[in-house]
Amino acid sequence: MMDLDEQFFEDLDFWKTSPVGEPSQVMVPPMHVDKLKEALEELQIEFGVHIDNLQPLIDEETRAITSREEATTLASFNYNVYHSAQGILNWVTDFRKAESSSSLNIKEINVGTTVQGRQIKALKISTGSGRRAAYTQGGIHAREWVSPATVINLIKKFVAAFKSGDSVATQFFKKFDWYVIPLFNVDGYHYTRPESSYRDRMWRKNRQSSSSQCTGIDMNRNYGFKWGGSGSSSNPCSETYRGEYAYQARELRLVKDWLLNLKKSQTFMIHVDVHSYSQYWVYPYSYTYSQYDRTRDHYDLGRVAEAATNALTAVHGKRYTVKTSGDWYPAAGASEDFGYEILGAKYSYTVEMRDTGHYGFELPENQIKPCGEETYAGFREMFRQVLKEV
Repeated sequence: MMDLDEQFFEDLDFWKTSPVGEPSQVMVPPMHVDKLKEALEELQIEFGVHIDNLQPLIDEETRAITSREEATTLASFNYNVYHSAQGILNWVTDFRKAESSSSLNIKEINVGTTVQGRQIKALKISTGSGRRAAYTQGGIHAREWVSPATVINLIKKFVAAFKSGDSVATQFFKKFDWYVIPLFNVDGYHYTRPESSYRDRMWRKNRQSSSSQCTGIDMNRNYGFKWGGSGSSSNPCSETYRGEYAYQARELRLVKDWLLNLKKSQTFMIHVDVHSYSQYWVYPYSYTYSQYDRTRDHYDLGRVAEAATNALTAVHGKRYTVKTSGDWYPAAGASEDFGYEILGAKYSYTVEMRDTGHYGFELPENQIKPCGEETYAGFREMFRQVLKEV
């Protein structure tokens, strides 16, 4: 399939790539549909049309968004709908003001500004100083709307759990500072939204100009560990364009510098990048099919991931599978390898949330609440397991 992508000028948009023997999903531009069908038949690769036309789903989503007013206060913020980029940034400030207390300090951090001048906002949630560190990010891929929506729900749920005396949340914030960026790729996310003058709902990359006529870098192929290898593209028009060099993406460089500066005084144990979709809990390494360092932490990485996915699956019965990224498909320059090798977080994961492909990136808003509930259960169990070591 990757070879075919080259034949079609890297115009194929792989929504889901799976191990051999499991189905993958690809969005195909209209001008390539007939030729791709012919090529698949010639190669004797089974296929079927999953969504004949994506546009009606996008139109329906757009109507729902444009028919309601954006929240102006924390009290009016609906956690079960998709918000604009500015709405998410406003929520960060409003939540910090409303929920920070003497027992749980919530600090807003401006990590920097995007290519188009928007803020990259983070929250630091802690009960003191000098703790170990955990980091979570959402929305590095613009079209994965359920990612920032879920990260917002995770923050809300863990803060509420701490205030209600939940044992895991209490111990976690006693031992860890939690740094969270709900919306990493602010420009790209805005570009997918109805608020944007020029809109592409399926846009993935950031909005950084390059020497090519094409725009954007896939920031989850632009990290510095094993940058430039398998699963990334040197073609600036590709969805997986890795950039001309590691950390070329402005937003990624800012976040990397911020995290590595924090690392000078804190030990990171947890790094989680929240994505959609496929219902996988993925751990390093991502840059190759076959390179695993079994002499270090991989047993613990797999064990904690299994515990987290079991807890997650138990909530609504949605089955999540644990995979090493290289077993799944190579993706050199990806976040979980950075978290593990460069940030030094023993427990570094990519979480691919709902669904398995029925809606894909067009996940309806009625899925936000259950997705948040089960992901919270998975995170809570992950935190519980890691707390055993500190």
